[in-house]
Amino acid sequence: MNRSILSVLGPTSILLALLISCNNEPVKGPTILAGQLPDLSSREIKTWIGMQEYKISTDSEGRFHTKLDLIHPQYLWFSGISKNLYLLPGDSLYIGPGSANQFSGGESGLINTYYAGVEATLNKLIDTVDIKWYYSQEPTPYLRLINRVIEDFHASLDQFAAKNPGISKDFISLEKERIRHYWFYELNVYYDEYKAYTGTSPELPDDFYDYLETVRLNDTVLFQFDGYHYFLYSWLDLQARLSMAGSQAISPEQVQQKQQNEAGTKETYLLLNLAEQNFIEPAILADVTRDILQRQASRMKVDEQILANAEEMGAGEEFIQNIRKNVEVLKPLETGNPAMDFELLDVAGKTSSLEDFRGKYLLIDVWSHTCGPCLREIPRMEDLKHEMKGRNLEVIAVCLSNEKPWKDKMKEFGLPAKGQYRVEGGWSSQFRQDYLKFSGVPVYIIIDPEGKIVTARAPYPSKGLNEVLEGLPI
Repeated sequence: MNRSILSVLGPTSILLALLISCNNEPVKGPTILAGQLPDLSSREIKTWIGMQEYKISTDSEGRFHTKLDLIHPQYLWFSGISKNLYLLPGDSLYIGPGSANQFSGGESGLINTYYAGVEATLNKLIDTVDIKWYYSQEPTPYLRLINRVIEDFHASLDQFAAKNPGISKDFISLEKERIRHYWFYELNVYYDEYKAYTGTSPELPDDFYDYLETVRLNDTVLFQFDGYHYFLYSWLDLQARLSMAGSQAISPEQVQQKQQNEAGTKETYLLLNLAEQNFIEPAILADVTRDILQRQASRMKVDEQILANAEEMGAGEEFIQNIRKNVEVLKPLETGNPAMDFELLDVAGKTSSLEDFRGKYLLIDVWSHTCGPCLREIPRMEDLKHEMKGRNLEVIAVCLSNEKPWKDKMKEFGLPAKGQYRVEGGWSSQFRQDYLKFSGVPVYIIIDPEGKIVTARAPYPSKGLNEVLEGLPI
């Protein structure tokens, strides 16, 4: 992949720039953080600078005061307040009184006031947008929309800098990159989301992925943001999809030929290979590797060789041991094992068990009313049910939510009562313990007519579930 000039500079140059203030002199001295937040649920606030943990005690009225030793300007996550705060070495920040979005003090006060406004704007966008419309837009207008949103946020930053001429240029530069990568995530996932909502693949223009030439894959400063982590994970998934589709962006020949798909691990090997080729910063490579293992282990797509490779890539011995334990936990769900019995409740409150579905292949869609990916897959699952009508297949949906939100979502999506079930106890139920183990939702399970597991982790409807079903004698 081509890299922009900013990417070529690399994390060392970026970090060096952040160590220097506007007058080219290193900033010295502790950063003072104080405030009064009487409604905090905890008397203790925590943050971490590198590997060092800072514990900040509050008094009975929520007052606190501490000194933090910062080497360079950075965002820090504060548990107890549940906020990211941008702090500069030698500066001061006062929070409150009474509101975690009210700031004063030095330059950090101005910056965090601005940042709180940006977060409020982002939250409003997320809460008010029609998600189906958003992802169903055709590629060219969608790309234009994302670029316009980035430009609007950058213009807002420029206005903020103009009103505060002494403000940290490092903050302005960093925030612009953070915003870019935050919205680049949306472009990374657009193809799959469009397909999930429309049932068809988008016809992408030749320039749709041009933004990939400007991304920063090894930026240790941006790495402090959760949004950047999600961007990196989505970037990797995108490269895997392009590779498996035969794209020249990443050559399929780069995947070692000896790695077979016998255990469903080919995708995991591909992801690890792509990560090792593209992430040169050890901390970033280790983080991405751990994300790959967590996701692929829950999908039952790891083996001992994968674990050995991941440990060499920096995932850590303790983390690998935990993944190994997770793999063992999932073994009862391997293909050919007998499916565990269950008890489901339909809309009328009537119970059904595994025995009631014998004689047909059974596809179980496990979901929750608060799960975004679950809800996005519902229209595609309904299309799939229509396509499979008349086949030797029973399709049911099992919700882990309580009765009212379950029925509310059914009404919202216009779902017929037939084939809709919930589990008493939801996330605490035996069904969840037997079939999900440590996995989240959605989960798609296929059981054969004799009650044996075909796969306990089938693909999403938008990502090839129909192909798996077509491979069965239904």
